[in-house]
Amino acid sequence: DILEILKEKFNIETMYVKKDILSNIATFYRQGFIVENIEIIESIPVIDGKNAVIKIYFEKPSQRPKLLSNGKVDYKSFTNYIMVKKGDILIKRVPATAGQRGFDVTGAEISPIPGKDIIYEVIEGVSVNEDKTEYVATQSGHVIYTETMIGVLPLLHIKGNVDYSTGNINFDGAVRIEKDVLTGFTVNANDVMIGGIDEDAIITAKNSVDINTGIKGVGYKGYVKSGFDV
Repeated sequence: DILEILKEKFNIETMYVKKDILSNIATFYRQGFIVENIEIIESIPVIDGKNAVIKIYFEKPSQRPKLLSNGKVDYKSFTNYIMVKKGDILIKRVPATAGQRGFDVTGAEISPIPGKDIIYEVIEGVSVNEDKTEYVATQSGHVIYTETMIGVLPLLHIKGNVDYSTGNINFDGAVRIEKDVLTGFTVNANDVMIGGIDEDAIITAKNSVDINTGIKGVGYKGYVKSGFDV
């Protein structure tokens, strides 16, 4: 009788009724007990999807200077450019989930809210596995990335000077500097191309150094060194 009332009056789907508990309640009631606040209906809850989880394995750019072991601060060393080597893991992604549908006590289906997925578009220098859960550098260079794009470029292009805005440059690739390298700064790369002058800086290259305007010595400990041509 109770099941019929639940179905007809309240539109309850009786398959969700805990019939063993209901039977015990009826027994207690017939024995003269007052029975209340006991759960006899349990729906199937909806489970919303989870958003994709992104773990970044490279160091993000930071203008924070390097703290030395003697307590002093090196204002020329910070992470302004993201340098990686061939074979480095860049990103790992745990895909979003669709969620699990639920049902209310009337049997009506409740659709889950799917999780938000993130998939990076590869520009250059990055390989990705079939399910797009791991992104790996295929060449040494510097990382460019946004929330939807990633790439590794073998040429680091600096549009201004090498100074306190860029810090020292240590790059496993080619560096093109449009203007000058100021006194006391260091550039170390496979190839170095300077559009302006080397203002008594330390320039080292595995291959070649090309300085368009010349070298201005001002008494610092600067030098130019290459594996092939200057």
